[in-house]
Amino acid sequence: MQSRIVGQVGAINEKKELTSLGHHLAAMPVDVHIGKVMLYGAIFGCLMPALTIAACLSYRSPFYSFQREKHAAELAWQALVAPSSATKESGEQSIARGEQSDHLAMVAAYEGWRSSLEKGGSKAAREYCRKTFLSIQTLEMIRDMRRQFATLLADIGFVKLPKGSATKDKWAPDWVDDPKQLWNVHALQPSIVKAVLCAGLYPNIAAMTEESILLGHASAINAAGGGSGARPKWTDGERPVAIHPSSINHPLTNFKFPFMVYHEKVQTSRVFIRDCSVVSPYQLLLFGGPITVQHQTGQVTVDGWLSLKAPAQIAVLFKELRRALDALLAQKISRPKQADTDSSVDREVIGTIAKLLIDEQKPQM
Repeated sequence: MQSRIVGQVGAINEKKELTSLGHHLAAMPVDVHIGKVMLYGAIFGCLMPALTIAACLSYRSPFYSFQREKHAAELAWQALVAPSSATKESGEQSIARGEQSDHLAMVAAYEGWRSSLEKGGSKAAREYCRKTFLSIQTLEMIRDMRRQFATLLADIGFVKLPKGSATKDKWAPDWVDDPKQLWNVHALQPSIVKAVLCAGLYPNIAAMTEESILLGHASAINAAGGGSGARPKWTDGERPVAIHPSSINHPLTNFKFPFMVYHEKVQTSRVFIRDCSVVSPYQLLLFGGPITVQHQTGQVTVDGWLSLKAPAQIAVLFKELRRALDALLAQKISRPKQADTDSSVDREVIGTIAKLLIDEQKPQM
C-alpha cells in the first residue's frame, strides 16, 4: 500500500529506486502528499498558504465547535468563504472567497488570526477566534509547525533563509511570509494554490456523477438546470463517495466545477471525503494523472477515468505543456539550490502555466 502511494506521488521510479523528489520527501517528517504540497508551493510561488495547509493537514483543522454552538459556528465559517465575504477584523479579502475549498478556508482562518494578533495583540486575536470559532491552541501549533517546515525547506535549498530571521519573537512576522519573496509571488492566487494541492494530493480526486452534472450542479459545465435542491452525487472512480459533514462544502448544492481534490477518505455509514477543494479542468490537466486525447469525440481522459471535453488542439497543447512542466520540475527538484538562477525558459513555463490557471477563473464574456 505504502509503495503504491509513494509511486503515485513520483517518489520512486519503475525500478523501485528513490527519485530526487523521493529523497526530499523522505527527509520531511510528514505524509508524502503533504510534503509534495510544500515543495510545489515553493516552486510555484505560493509557499505561504501551502505551509498553512500542510500544518493543518499534519495536525488538525483550527475550526471547532460544541454541539450547542454548531449552527452559529457553521454560519461563521460560511461567512469566511462566501463569495461576498471579507475578513472584517483585518479589512482584507479572504483568499477562500467563493472558492469552495476547505484548504483555503484554513488559510483564511489562520491569516485572519495572524493579522488580528499583529495589529491588536492577544486580546484582538482571542476575540477573532471567539467570533470565528477557532482554537487558539491549534493556531499556535500551526504557527510553530509552519516555522519548522519553512526551516526544513531552507535546509534542503528550496527557499533561502534571510539573515537574522531566526527570531523567537512571537509577535514578529515570519520571514517565510514575506510577500516580496519569489516563493510568495502567487500566494494570493487561489487558482495557483489549488493547482499545487492537485499536484500534491493526487490521486485523491473525486468527480461529480454525469447525472448530477446534467442536473446543473456544476455551473461552469452546465448551468442550464441551476441544480436541484438535492446535493449532487460524487464518485472516486470506483465507488460513490460523499462530502464529510465537517466540510464547508457539505451543505452546497451548486459547485463551479465537477471535480474535487481531497486529503483523505473515511468510512462510517458511507465513504466520506474530508478536507476537500473544488478544482478546475486546467488544474487537473496540468497536475493530474496521464492524459489521453480522443480526437474524434473531443474527449480528454485524465488518469483513465476523469472525462473532460476539450478541442483536440487544446488537449495536445496541454500535453506538450505537461512535458515541459515535468522536465522543469525534475530539474528544480534535483537541484533546488539553483532556483535563484532560473533560466528564461523556466520562468516562461511557470509564467505561462500561472496565466492559464488565473485566466481560467475569469468570467467568460
